[in-house]
Parts: sequence; C-alpha cells; structure tokens
Amino acid sequence: MKTVKRILTIVLALTLALPAAAFGQEAEKAGPDYGLAESWAYLGLGEDTGVDVFLVCPTVDTRSETNSFDLNDKLKRQFVYALDLEKGIYEDAGRIFSPYYRQMSMNAYRLPAEETLKAGELAYEDVSAAFSWYLEHENGGRGIILAGFSQGSAMCLELMKEYFSGDTGYAEYLRDRLVTVYALGWAVTGELTEEYPDIRPAQGELDLGTVVSFDCEDGTLGSSIVIPAGTRALSINPLNWRTDSVPAGSSLNSGAVIGGEGDPLPGLCGAYIGERGELVVTGIDTADYPPMIDIFETGSYHIYDYMFFFTDLKENLTARANLWKSGMPFSDVPEGAWYKDGVLHAYKNGLMDGTSTLSFSPDSLLTRAQLTTILWRMSGEPVVNFAMPYNDVASDTWYTEAVRWAAAEGIAPVKEGAFFPAQPLTREEAAFMMMNCAALAGIDTARQGNAGISGFTDAGEADGRYLPALGWAAGSGLMEGMGGGRLAPKGSLTRAQAAVLLERLESMISSSAPLSLWTGGARAKSELLDYVRAVTDESSPDYIPETDRIAVFDLDGTLFCETDPNYFDYTLLKYRVLEDPDHRDRASDFEKEVANKIKAQNETGASFTGLEMDHGRAVASAFAGMTVEEFNDYIQEFKKQPMPSYEGMNRGDGWYLPMLQVVDLLKNNGFTVYVVSGTDRLIVRGIACGSPLGLPNRQLIGSDETIVSSNQGGADGLDYVFAEGDELVLGGDFIIKNLKMNKVSVIMQEIGQQPVLSFGNSTGDSSMAEYVTSGNPYRSLAFMLCCDDTERENGNVSKAEKMFGLCDGFGWIPVSMKNDWKTIYGEGVTYLPARKEALPEAAN
Repeated sequence: MKTVKRILTIVLALTLALPAAAFGQEAEKAGPDYGLAESWAYLGLGEDTGVDVFLVCPTVDTRSETNSFDLNDKLKRQFVYALDLEKGIYEDAGRIFSPYYRQMSMNAYRLPAEETLKAGELAYEDVSAAFSWYLEHENGGRGIILAGFSQGSAMCLELMKEYFSGDTGYAEYLRDRLVTVYALGWAVTGELTEEYPDIRPAQGELDLGTVVSFDCEDGTLGSSIVIPAGTRALSINPLNWRTDSVPAGSSLNSGAVIGGEGDPLPGLCGAYIGERGELVVTGIDTADYPPMIDIFETGSYHIYDYMFFFTDLKENLTARANLWKSGMPFSDVPEGAWYKDGVLHAYKNGLMDGTSTLSFSPDSLLTRAQLTTILWRMSGEPVVNFAMPYNDVASDTWYTEAVRWAAAEGIAPVKEGAFFPAQPLTREEAAFMMMNCAALAGIDTARQGNAGISGFTDAGEADGRYLPALGWAAGSGLMEGMGGGRLAPKGSLTRAQAAVLLERLESMISSSAPLSLWTGGARAKSELLDYVRAVTDESSPDYIPETDRIAVFDLDGTLFCETDPNYFDYTLLKYRVLEDPDHRDRASDFEKEVANKIKAQNETGASFTGLEMDHGRAVASAFAGMTVEEFNDYIQEFKKQPMPSYEGMNRGDGWYLPMLQVVDLLKNNGFTVYVVSGTDRLIVRGIACGSPLGLPNRQLIGSDETIVSSNQGGADGLDYVFAEGDELVLGGDFIIKNLKMNKVSVIMQEIGQQPVLSFGNSTGDSSMAEYVTSGNPYRSLAFMLCCDDTERENGNVSKAEKMFGLCDGFGWIPVSMKNDWKTIYGEGVTYLPARKEALPEAAN
C-alpha cells in the first residue's frame, strides 16, 4: 500500500503547488467562452457511439480564496490530470465533454455558508453555460451521461435541477435522452428528491435516467462533510446494486484502480450501506487509505470513491449506455447481427438474461433446463399440481417448477425416465418442445406433416420421434435451416439461435390470438377480453343480446392519429385556404383568419378561444358548392400527402392498428360499432373510405354542415323538391360541433339507445364515457387512451398523466400507448420528432 500512498501524495502535492488566484473584482468578469476549444479540457474526446458523457471536474484548486478566476495553464493541467484519473470509467461509453470552469477552491468550503454558496453559484454559472453550449452545438439527439466526483457531482445535480426537471417540453426532451447521472462522492437526499421529483436515485443495476450516488467511509464516523449527522443519503452499493444494507463481499469487486496507475486490483474490498446512507467499505485498513485532505476526518474514503469500484462502475456505465441505445445492455450483440432482434425480444420480455451484465454469449449452448424455463416463462409461469416424474430434478432448483409444468403438459422429451437438465439441447429436441408449446397455445401443428423437411439434405439424420416436430418447425418457418440445404437436427442449439426461434414462436402464438398487437400485461386488453367473453356467454349473468351490443368510438386520438401537428380536419382546412391554388386566392377573410390561427397553433402551440366552432364554420364555407362526391375525392387526394412527422406514412394511413383490432374483436362478437367524432361527418367518412376500419357510412357520425341540392338556390328545404339531375352539394352553413354533451345528444338522436362500450381519449369524450357507464341496465365499460408514447408517436406525457388521473377518478380504464401496444402504425413507420429536435435552441 506504500505505492498507493506515494501516488496520491504526488497528486495532492501538485495541487498545493498552484499559485494563489486573484479575487475581488475578478468575480465580475465573464466566464470562459465555450465556443472556443481552449475552454474545454475534453471537447468530444473519444468515439461517437450515440451517447455523450458530460464530465465535470472535481476540486483541484487548493490555493484560490473562493474560485478559480485565473484559469492559467498550470491550473488547466490540474483539471486534465484529475479528469484523466476518472476518464477510464467513461471513455468506452462515447464522446467526453469536460469544461474548464471557475470552480470553488478547497478554501471556499471553509468560508461562512453565505460565501460558500456564492462561490458555488459562480462555479455553476460556468458549468451551466458549458452544458447549454454542448446541447446547442454537439448533442444532436444523442444520449447524455452526466458524470462527476465531489464538486463535479454537485454541479451535475444542479444541471438536473435546471435542465431536466419540470413539465416543460424541453425538460421532457432531455429526460428522454438521459442515460444516467454518476454523482459520486456526493449525497442525494430525500429533501432534494421531494423538491425535484425528476431527480430519481438509482434503485438497481440498469434503471435509466437515475442518479448513481455514494460516498465511502469506514463505518466509524457519525458525520462528514458529504453526509452530515442527521442527513440520510439515498445511496446505492456499486457491488451488488442494492439500496439496502445487504453487504457485498470483496469477491464481487471486479477491480479497483488507485491513483490512475497499474492494472485493476480485483477483490480489493467489499461494501454495504450504513445507517446514514454512507457506503461502508470493508476489508481494508484506514492506515493504508488516509483521507489526504484536511477537511476530511480519518475514516473518510472520499477521495477513493470511484477508485475502489473503478471496474464495476465502468461496466455498469457501459451496460446502461448500451441499454439506452439498443434496449439491451450487452456488448457482444453487435449492430446488424442476424440474431440481434431475437436477443432484444428475449431480453425485453424477460425470457432470457445475459450470462453477465455486459454479455449475452450468443454462441454458448442452451441446456434442457434453460429452454424449459424460458418456455415456462413465455407461457406465464403456470403453477401445476403434478408429481415430478424425474429422479434427477431436485425439489428446490431454479428450474424445478418449469420442469414440473413441462412434464404435466408433455412439453419436453423424456430420456430413460430422467430429465438431464444440464445436457445441451439438440435442434430437433428444441423443435419438439416448441411445437408442443404452440399446440398448447391452440395452434394447429398437425397440418405440416413431414413435408416441411423434405428439401433438407440431412433430414434422414433426424430421430424418428422428432420428424413431425421438425416438419412443423420447417414448414411453419420457425426453423429456416443452417445453410447449404442442411437442417442439422442433431446440432446443438446456441443461445442466439434460441432467441431467434423464441421470437418467431411467440409471434406465431400472439398473431393467432385476439388483440395480438397489445402487450400481455395490458390491463385494458385483459378487461376487454374478459368483458367480451362475459357478455357473449348466454349462461353468464352479464350476457347482452346482440341487438344491445353497441360500442361507440371517438376518431382522432382514439382510432386515428390526432396531432401531426394538428387534427386531420384542421390540417385539411389550412391546406385548402392557404396552400390550395384553386381556392387560396378566393378564400374569405374569415377562412384566412381561421387557417392562420391553425398555422400559429401548429408552429407555436398557441390556443385560441372559439377555434373549434370557427373551424367548423370555415370548413362549411371553404368547401361550399362542392358535391358530396367531389368533397370525398378532395379528401382522398389530401390523404396521399406524406405525414410531416412520420417516415413511411401518408395522411390517410394514420390508423392505430391495436385499436383496429379492438373494432374487429367487437364486430366478430356481435357488436355494432359506431364512430362518434368531433370531426366533420363527411370528413370522417372520407378518412374511413377505403381504410381498414371497415364500417359503413351509416355508422360514422360527426359534426354537421348543411347539404342541399345543386339546384335549390336559396329556397328552404320545405319549399324545394329534389328532382332528376340534382346533385347533393355542401350548403356552406355549419350546424353542430359534435363534442362533449353534443356527443351524448347525437348518440340518442342517431343510434337511439344507450351503448355499453365507450372509447375516447380526451375530456371532449368524457360526457360520452359517463353516459355509457351511468345507469346502464347492462354491464358497461369506458376506455380512455393516454398518449404517453414520445418515441413512436407525438405524445405528451403531462397530458397523458392528467388523463390517467381522470381515469382513476371516474373509473374509466386507461390505455397506455407506450406500455400497452406492441406497435402503433406497424412496420416501416418511424416517428420523426421534428419539434423536439428543434428544442435544444431553447437552452438559450
């Protein structure tokens, strides 16, 4: 340990050799210009991986009175030296950005509290300016890791307060890109998280957008500068990634790096979390690791915080960065690998874990116990009352209940009365087990026969017992062969192969089930399926005759894309009045006024009182004189325009595929489905025309305008008789906006009875939902979509949270677009958040 002491003594001696900085008027001078490379210790150091590290230097100035006003070359070298000690933890994650800043000196911590606060505020002024410059000029949508030690960690938490907290769109944008905050050697407290709920302490090894924080001691201190007496730090143990006091032994320590020199030292120390939230380090002697700085007492390991757990932190950071980028933490599943999607599916659905935090080990072989357990998980981990028939499966292993289930259902092949759990699987055995799982899920597996393997040159090598399974696997597309016309039935099954097969198998099973585009755990899915089963079962007390099975759906935001960047009918009017060369020059002033309000709403988010009614009047006016058929043709042409915020989708294609499955489910079970929309009725019909919705016009209800005869002139409808040669045209007058209570009125007027199901997404649908569920003679339900998906859809988290709250208060069933749907628009459609990509400019 003498070498360790010598290295750290040199580090401290170098800082003590710095000249004293001037004070006084220096505080009034401007900070560094971060548009200059000379203002950065690291400016994009390392490889661009899609994730950046913003690393804030700890205290290196021991001579200035308050702050480092003189950022001279010697002091800058101290910045770089200190950062180089930490850099190895972060360098594999991506580019590193670390600013020089007028940091608090060591002496500032000895000043009265008011002066210390001023010094900290001045230091943060520079750090904030540097981060703002980085966001505007360098981030470009990349993931962000905030990292620091000691003073650097305090600065990171201040960045969290200023940039990542609150319900603004900009804060949401940044939170979406926050990988993790490593605030080492600092305390995150309950008071801080209560005031800033978006500062969330890490609870585990891979939770994204959280703060990893701890400060090391020997367990004998009752107070420290970092965690004073009476304070409880919300820390996490970097060895076992627990937040409780369960100890982690030194065997879990992958490697310490002390003073930046030498190879990592595995097993140097263990750790557990103490009563004040301090990280108590075990297995070392305080004499070997003195505090080195006089503001810390003996027993404080503050300066070693990241050194003791260097390798574990490095692995954790890499795993979190991988998880943010690809959805999984593994470093051995490269982009473009043929098995990547299968591994991602298996990991995200909890079917397969890694062999370590960073490794999936795609080429390793899968055992019989492992695949059995995976298939058991995929089937929902059913508990069966069945006597274990195998003498080589103990009663308390991690795979016992999975094997019991497999035996009860005949899933796994039996070998001489034993299970052989540790034996690697052959591909023909895997085909047998997966076929039985498919059959258990209701798939007809008998149709393929052996024809599916007739084209493979090595089919004759297969065991006769497994030929039907191989025939089904090959014929159904589950197994595609190993190349060269070979199926390799006796070959071993690798983890990568298993992941791909599992994804295909689950897709087969889910696609054959109702609401297959909904996730398995979606409450709305299970409640709707249970409801449909109950009300269509004549023996059930909830049975509803077909004539009374009425379901009503809103359109925009419930069945169809609501905001890109505005309602379909709003966007249609704006195009007609401001862009259509056949109308824009003769548009009325009123039409232009309304269209420009819509344009301003699209661009700035502005709201305008009365716009809903004015829009209805302007639509009636702008399309007046068109025949009904001409208006529909106009809509069909408009539907061909590309959606501005989506790649691979036109305006008429914005149907929510999971909701179309709901419509189909209801139609297939004797329900009559109506759309009751605030959009103009003729526009609703135009949107639905030729679409997969599959409802007749008589079941499409919306806001209304007058329709007259082409030869009627100004005559009242009571005074005019429709004659041969007349055509129906839009009369130019607006009648009703079908929102809120008006929806209830029109349901009674046009349907004539109380529906039993309601589907909406906003307060404009609340009256409809309450009408359906209030005083209904039949069991009834109301569902509300919550647009909380900001990755696949133009979601709004704060609005979604309000709707979740309303659902809780009114007893409506919420639908989370983010968590309940496997897809929104299907393959080939990508959301391009143009508005969000412009948000970094708001940092100024």
